[in-house]
Amino acid sequence: MAETITEMILPGTYIEVRAEGLLTIGAISTGNIGIIGTAEMGGAGVENLDSYEKGRARFGEPGEWDPNAVDDSLSLVRALKILFDNGARTVYAKRVFDEKTAKTATYTLVGDDNAQLITLRARTPGAGGNRLQIRVEEGEAQENVNNELVARSNGSFKISAKEILVPQTNGNGNGQPADPVLGSVTVRDNGLSTKYQLKQSTASSQVVQINTATRALTFAMQPSAQAEIRASYFAPKTGIRKVTLRQGNLQEVYLVPSVSYLAQRLRSETNPSKLVEVVETKADGLPKATTRFEVFAGGANGSVSKESFQAALEDLVDRDIQIVVVAGRYFSQIKSDILGHVEKTENLGHERIAVIGADSSEVEKILENANDIADKRVVLVAPGLKQQDPITGQVTELPPYYAAAAVAGKLSSLSPHISLTNKTLAGIDALAAEYNYGEMKSLVQNRVLALQKKRGIRVVKGVTTDDEAFKQITLRRIIDYVKEGTRIGANQYIGKLNNKRVRENLRTTLDGFLADLLRREFLTGYKLTVSADRAMEIRGEVLVVMELNPTFSIDVIRVVMNLS
Repeated sequence: MAETITEMILPGTYIEVRAEGLLTIGAISTGNIGIIGTAEMGGAGVENLDSYEKGRARFGEPGEWDPNAVDDSLSLVRALKILFDNGARTVYAKRVFDEKTAKTATYTLVGDDNAQLITLRARTPGAGGNRLQIRVEEGEAQENVNNELVARSNGSFKISAKEILVPQTNGNGNGQPADPVLGSVTVRDNGLSTKYQLKQSTASSQVVQINTATRALTFAMQPSAQAEIRASYFAPKTGIRKVTLRQGNLQEVYLVPSVSYLAQRLRSETNPSKLVEVVETKADGLPKATTRFEVFAGGANGSVSKESFQAALEDLVDRDIQIVVVAGRYFSQIKSDILGHVEKTENLGHERIAVIGADSSEVEKILENANDIADKRVVLVAPGLKQQDPITGQVTELPPYYAAAAVAGKLSSLSPHISLTNKTLAGIDALAAEYNYGEMKSLVQNRVLALQKKRGIRVVKGVTTDDEAFKQITLRRIIDYVKEGTRIGANQYIGKLNNKRVRENLRTTLDGFLADLLRREFLTGYKLTVSADRAMEIRGEVLVVMELNPTFSIDVIRVVMNLS
């Protein structure tokens, strides 16, 4: 029964339940990271990751670092490693690539006569597909071919196997019967399923006949043109091929009597291949065995344009993200796009902070970048890093956008009111530059989040590029947290009565939220009023006024010693 009273005509008890007093504000995300960058594999979607290992599985290896072609070096997986090393737990990662220039690796299986049978390709474009391997081996034992989708040609039906296993018979009652069951056939038509025995004897209402020489099926009553027909049977080991696909730690094995059945397994609706997809089946038959694993070829990462990065940022707009990082592009290359992104997301109620790397580790260039921006949602990080390349083992100098990834990872691990100032960063071998006191002072005064070597790699001061109220990152994050909580709490009252009772419930909901922030030390104090005069009630408006005292961090301790 409804818990609102719409009419009271017949005698009885009518109950209305007013639950506004129970409305509260639930959990709020504070450290979800969105990152875009180039990779050797990965599709067009945004991947939700909770570990570096999952990132490698989705996007491949970091790739070789070429200091002479930085923009062409892969950036996403290397940045993911730094993010997770510094405490990131929820990351929305998007591969940046151009579908027009990226190429997908392929491999074609052939028959014993070297005629092409089927072409497979990696599931995503990129050079990572060239590490995909395939091997075809002879069958090791008889195999149950399960649920094969039977091909239909000019009204006739035929299973794909080159051979079907027929048990030895003697017909004297001591062994197999003279007409053994070789398998089963299921016909699905108009929502109904009918199962038949598969035998060599004449077709009947319970039997589908198979000609073991031609593998053709005969029905007593021909299935309709819309019917789906599936057969299960055994094939001898001479009619089976073992097809193994592998890439990294992932391996798939298929025991098949034909390439058409292989294609069916790869395209399975319930358990499709995670490694490959079928491009084209040119002919059916058993694939030719290979002597070793062979590799797919033709995969290429292609070129990446500014527009590709813009499109990738756009895909992050509606995600539950509070921190965004661009791996693979310098400040001056991405500045306008980042500013547009944080402005757009703020207007849509998806507030976030962008952490980006400077153009260089040189002080003069960093200051030039800082002079080009003053935004309450942008953090400019310098210098770059020095890391040991996992492939060559040599120490390589990485641009500042990798330092930005480290800062973003650390920031995501901290509560909004906890400052980055003096916090250590992990996963960094060394800094690309170490600044003297004068240089460091100049960077900090110009709103650069600088790193220094001091019992580890530390953040000097956690600041945004803003030159007004939101200089401290903590203030920006606290206010964003309050905005999101207020939005969640207030939205529950949209459409409810605009009267004193409901407004008081709204005030209680918001007051409980702010009181919790006071206990958690996000705030040092607050005042809250919720009101509406008669004209506002008529317009459907409620005025909520908050006076907040956010908590600030200690940056400097001044000590005065009076001696006597």
